[in-house]
Amino acid sequence: MPYEISVAADQTYIKLRRWGKVSEEEMKKSLKELQTLAKNEKINRVLVDGSEVEFELNSHQLFQFGEAISQTFSSIRLWFAVIFGDKSKEDLKFLETIIHNRTKNSAIFADEQSALDWLKSKK
Repeated sequence: MPYEISVAADQTYIKLRRWGKVSEEEMKKSLKELQTLAKNEKINRVLVDGSEVEFELNSHQLFQFGEAISQTFSSIRLWFAVIFGDKSKEDLKFLETIIHNRTKNSAIFADEQSALDWLKSKK
């Protein structure tokens, strides 16, 4: 599944854009890349555009991915704003709950502007 990771022009957040079907292996690969970029750039805000994503993960794999996010970013306070598509809405809500339960800060949004407004309000 294709994805892009980039730093916003104003250098205040990292954007991870995904489309198509998502496998567990691809999620882990992009998470490692995101971790490296966040550390190198000293950025703790991430916008995940999953509006065109179709998950191929079962509930157990989603749970493990939420755990991996929490463990990977345990040393920094990371803010996640996630834009969902209708096909992945329930999966992303589940993922958000897992992350919240492990003290990471995330929220799910239906549009990019709302996600950016929330993300930019975090320090």
